[in-house]
Order: sequence, then C-alpha cells, then structure tokens
Amino acid sequence: MAEVKQIKRAYTRLYRDSGQLCAYVDFTDGSRLEGMAEMYHGVRVPRGAHMGALFDRAMREGKTVEHETW
Repeated sequence: MAEVKQIKRAYTRLYRDSGQLCAYVDFTDGSRLEGMAEMYHGVRVPRGAHMGALFDRAMREGKTVEHETW
C-alpha cells in the first residue's frame, strides 16, 4: 500500500491579469496538486470533490488555508 503524503500547505491563488482562480495543495515531498477554485458566498473554495477533500484534510490537520493574489 502506498504511503499517505503529508500536506505542507493548501491555498488559493487569484491571478489578477487573467482573473483565474486556482487551488493548490503542496506536499512535504515537494509534489503539488492543482485545480480550479471558485468564489462561493464571498469565500474562495476549491472546485471538485478531490481538492475539496484535500482542503478539508489540511484544515483537520491544523493547517490554515491561505489566499493569495498575484
């Protein structure tokens, strides 16, 4: 069975030039998962069940979800 990766950081990033909103999860082994995000009642949230589950897991593990604007 594969070892479960440890989450280092979960965050959203709004790109000002394109208006694109993305969700990212960085892992301690240096890998990263990327997906789309959306605004939901004024809050940036990942789109899709998998990224949503990873963000939930990060919060359960005590990580603060960060929000960046580039």
